[in-house]
Amino acid sequence: MSVAFARDSTPPGRTGRAVTGSRNQLGAVLAVVAYAFLVDAIVFAAVPSVGRFLPGKAGDALAGRPVDHLVGPSAGGAVLVAWTVALVALAAVRSDRSDV
Repeated sequence: MSVAFARDSTPPGRTGRAVTGSRNQLGAVLAVVAYAFLVDAIVFAAVPSVGRFLPGKAGDALAGRPVDHLVGPSAGGAVLVAWTVALVALAAVRSDRSDV
């Protein structure tokens, strides 16, 4: 018994999205690592008054790392909460506009 597939359909058992999802996840992980090691550090070194409000340095402040120009631990926690709220809001807007 043979089964004919339409030109754009995928065979049973394959969704066609597994590879795409893996690529997107890998890209997201690499972007976060690159941001944490490059952008966050470079901005903090160049302009500490701005860099201390980025998520990585706010996390360092929350952890109590003894680095000059960081905000206090409670302010670091507030900065992380603000970043989280902002990114969740952006994700909600993005999710509403995307076609599933």
